[in-house]
Amino acid sequence: MGDDEALSSALKQKHPGAMEALYDRYNVHIQRVLVRVMGIDFNLEDMLHEVFVAAFSNASSLKDGSRLKAWITSIAVFTARQKIR
Repeated sequence: MGDDEALSSALKQKHPGAMEALYDRYNVHIQRVLVRVMGIDFNLEDMLHEVFVAAFSNASSLKDGSRLKAWITSIAVFTARQKIR
């Protein structure tokens, strides 16, 4: 999918391989973010799934494709904070 701008464009256009490419590119990063926020005593796979579902559902809200990593990181932090509450 090329760089983040190309990937974000593909996500917005609902390209068939875009979701898989986003997951492949950022799943390790998002796992690390979630562990930092939540600690190690939680169901990582469920939370990871929630983050990517939210990202796929809200791809149209991404304004600047070059900020894709920051955008999905903020979704992860927001999702984790909701779980803590």
